[in-house]
Amino acid sequence: MTHAGAAAPRVFASVVFVLFAFAESQGIPRARLLELSGLGEGALEDPDELVPYEPLVVVWRELVARLPGEPLGLRYAPFVDAGALGVVGYAVRHAKDGHQALELTLRFAKLADPFLGVRVVRRGELVELHIEHEPRVVEMVEPLEMLVLATVRMARSLFRGDARPTSVCFRHPARHPRALYVDVVGDVPVRFGASFDGVVFPAALLDLPLEAADARMATYLVTHAEALLEKAEDAEAPLDERARRAIRAALTGGEVTATDIARTLGTSTRSLQRALQEKGTSLSHEVDLARKERALVLLRRPELTVAEIAFMLGYAEARVFLRSFRRWTGKTPTELRRAWRGE
Repeated sequence: MTHAGAAAPRVFASVVFVLFAFAESQGIPRARLLELSGLGEGALEDPDELVPYEPLVVVWRELVARLPGEPLGLRYAPFVDAGALGVVGYAVRHAKDGHQALELTLRFAKLADPFLGVRVVRRGELVELHIEHEPRVVEMVEPLEMLVLATVRMARSLFRGDARPTSVCFRHPARHPRALYVDVVGDVPVRFGASFDGVVFPAALLDLPLEAADARMATYLVTHAEALLEKAEDAEAPLDERARRAIRAALTGGEVTATDIARTLGTSTRSLQRALQEKGTSLSHEVDLARKERALVLLRRPELTVAEIAFMLGYAEARVFLRSFRRWTGKTPTELRRAWRGE
């Protein structure tokens, strides 16, 4: 499910924390949950910290195995509120209206769950929100029901008054008494054997303002969420791609070493070198390319001397930089500057 060289998928610690709380309420001891997940107690202290995704599947499997046939998804849905989704949940809650709330949900869903797919289908005056997930979750059914039902509950909590959906849809056959669904989402039609898993609601609902709308708070939270998303996307990139980004960042501080880059990426120097070799490159080649790119940018700044640029690129001596620059461009830095000025 992840490409070669990519880091393991991660989720907000808040998502795992809430699942642990639910599992404990169903009789699974905390010690057992920590053992199953492989997480330390301190890993869940910061709700916006990114932690491994796999414990979610492992704990759900334990729940389903211990409590076969029980309506676990129905029981769990009330545990999920904005806080369970960390900064993303609060950003959505403070959005201006339904349109912005949906936009933020689509943009940041992968932070709460890297395999959660949310697709919007417009059908006249109705909007279908299709909720998709990886095969293991779909097969267990209960966590999928939880996702759909929690979505309904959270969406209704965003608006003033009774903003109910038109229907709740599941592809699988009915597993539990319909009355249990009414207890969780209210008097909303629940369809089984549908063509998708998700929710149908009036398109007009998107035009309504949210009860807790706060433009300044939403902007602050979205900025924070964007930074976390960038971090998550960087962690999912292949190791060679992440190495290139780390090299570019390190160049702003001068010298670049394999040890420093490996430490930044959370891997060993040997693993880093092997990953680059598999891609037909090397650390020295990537540093050379990054230096060339950066040199051409810095050379556009007339206030910088050639010696200063050499230092900023991590060269111990300017003459070594000059040799590299001539190899890259066929010119000296001074000659290229003159050519740019049309001299």
